[in-house]
Amino acid sequence: MLKYATDALRQPKLLVVDDEEIIQDFLCEFLQQQGYQVNVAENGQEGLAKIHEELPDLVISDVNMPLMNGIEMLQKVRDLPDAPPVILLTGYADISTAIEALKIGAQDYMLKPVQTDDLLNRVRKQLYIRQLETRSSEERRKSVYTARMAAVGQLAAGVAHEINNPTTFVRGNTQILQTILEQVRAARSQEDNDALIKAVDKLLDAGGDLLDGVENGTARIAQITQGLIHFSDARNYLPMGVVDLTGCIEQALALWTSPEDGADFQSCVPEELPKVMGHAGSLSQALICLLQNARQAVQGENEARIRLSACEQKSHIILTVEDSGPGVPSGLREQVFEPFFTTRDVGQGAGLGLAVVYGIVVHDHGGEVMVDDSEMGGARFTIRLPAIQGSRVQAAPVLRGI
Repeated sequence: MLKYATDALRQPKLLVVDDEEIIQDFLCEFLQQQGYQVNVAENGQEGLAKIHEELPDLVISDVNMPLMNGIEMLQKVRDLPDAPPVILLTGYADISTAIEALKIGAQDYMLKPVQTDDLLNRVRKQLYIRQLETRSSEERRKSVYTARMAAVGQLAAGVAHEINNPTTFVRGNTQILQTILEQVRAARSQEDNDALIKAVDKLLDAGGDLLDGVENGTARIAQITQGLIHFSDARNYLPMGVVDLTGCIEQALALWTSPEDGADFQSCVPEELPKVMGHAGSLSQALICLLQNARQAVQGENEARIRLSACEQKSHIILTVEDSGPGVPSGLREQVFEPFFTTRDVGQGAGLGLAVVYGIVVHDHGGEVMVDDSEMGGARFTIRLPAIQGSRVQAAPVLRGI
């Protein structure tokens, strides 16, 4: 397993790969004087083994070496997870080779004999770039985690509200049934045949509908809890699998509560959808974030509308969430997916929801997400995901309003 030394205050670790002992000693001594930890290897094969043993922050490698040259080593290094940057050292006769190496992944190259000041500047530059990349990746992970925790809080409130409705309905129906049964018991104990007949008739007339209501209410609660289980799997480290987007949509709608301001909501999914490769829970979360964003956009409107739809387009699945809100100005459309960017007033949003959508769709699933104008007057957010060819999900059309 590839790993870094984990000491936060550690010196950057460099690997020098060169078959000339004089150059090894020279580079090692100079770089150690600059505060770096330096390991050495005599050829690409040995260098690759040391990279696998402990991933360095930077590799400085000669091109011409026995057993495995620098180009061959570079080709193997670039395929490693979190591959370190590589600076190639070459003679004048190797310039064309070095330029070709840049095309396949080398970050920089230098001509021999190297100038120490030039080498130091290039090493510092590559380490700084790597630090920025690492920080950016870590900031994204932190922003996604923060947004997911915020989403959990929003869902907790919404789920409590959603469960309360069917629970109240179930309780009311069972109380009515209990009242009728008490009337039957009372009439039977008093040997009042007329009252008993009336009570039994009432039980037979109303009992079926009341029990149907109890069944529907408990089914709704089960749907919500199943959605929570599905949502809890929205983690990047889960393995990829075949995903039924129809199921993702249904799970998202099971968790997303209907707009409290009475907005008209419509969801339309075709009878057949190809499957995609991905994380079902993450994709459900992306839809929930877009639906929540649409809800916030239409708050306070008299004729607020939200629409979720899906379709197949060539070899891709297109999911859209659009609303009748104020829309997103064209000059801000590239920024809305950045973490912490928001067009809403202070306190009305952390600016993380759309960043999470971007991370899930683009980084995790190799898809696209974009925003433009909706024919409803507001914004239209579109998710585009590659479909698994020849795979379809049979589903009944979903067309409903809330």
